[in-house]
Amino acid sequence: MKQQVLLQQQMLQAHVAAQKPQKKKGTPPQFNGPSNYDLGLWLLRTEQYCSNYSEEMQAE
Repeated sequence: MKQQVLLQQQMLQAHVAAQKPQKKKGTPPQFNGPSNYDLGLWLLRTEQYCSNYSEEMQAE
């Protein structure tokens, strides 16, 4: 009985730990290039960054 309770507590702790959002691992890219730089590429990189960290942004 005690083993079952201990196992359930461990499973609950693992589940709670898995639900916590990860901290951000960087800053979003900033456009510092010349005016003739390909802005489409910069926008794509920004979209990729936001999609990678969308869960963390929604939590904050």
